[in-house]
Amino acid sequence: MAQHLSIRVPWHDNGWNGHVCNNPKCNQACRVLKNIAAARSDQNRKQCNQYASDKVLTNDVFVPPCFTESGMFMSEHRTADIRKHPYVFDINYKHVQPTKVVSVPYSFLATPYKWTLRDDSRESPNERFYTQFDESIEKKVGSNNWVSNGINQKNIFEYFYENVVPNESVIVAYAKAVPFIDVTLHNKTDGILQNIADDKAA
Repeated sequence: MAQHLSIRVPWHDNGWNGHVCNNPKCNQACRVLKNIAAARSDQNRKQCNQYASDKVLTNDVFVPPCFTESGMFMSEHRTADIRKHPYVFDINYKHVQPTKVVSVPYSFLATPYKWTLRDDSRESPNERFYTQFDESIEKKVGSNNWVSNGINQKNIFEYFYENVVPNESVIVAYAKAVPFIDVTLHNKTDGILQNIADDKAA
């Protein structure tokens, strides 16, 4: 059976179309996402107004952080960015080079956060499923909250995405915060995905 996914996106006032918001200064909802709150710049730096190709933007142009949070999933453009590993300050990760990440039009950047969270409780997916997670090869680095070993990450991702099937799996986007709505929409997605699964099984 195909696996369906819910993917978090930041709130956007222009349809997640690959452009920055029409009025980014007034978009407070996207600040709920920590990475965006820490990195966004409304006035002080020049921002690109669109991503029209997979050519990496130069350092003198500010790439809005919503790019890394699937903030362009309705864009008709190919988009590109250079990602730097957050742990390159550590001797065990110094060898990791900056990586170009290219997204095709109408696509998400999906990260299974709960699966990559280091958690030894029985509620952890790595305890409940055979992801081949090996705690013994993990190094203590940064906050030490996340799975950082490349072998463990590869095994988790392969297990997680194994049943994601092109043209069958359904993606439901949700926003952690939406203007004028006080509750998160995440709790709505489980019911939506269950209804989809039930319809396909019928």
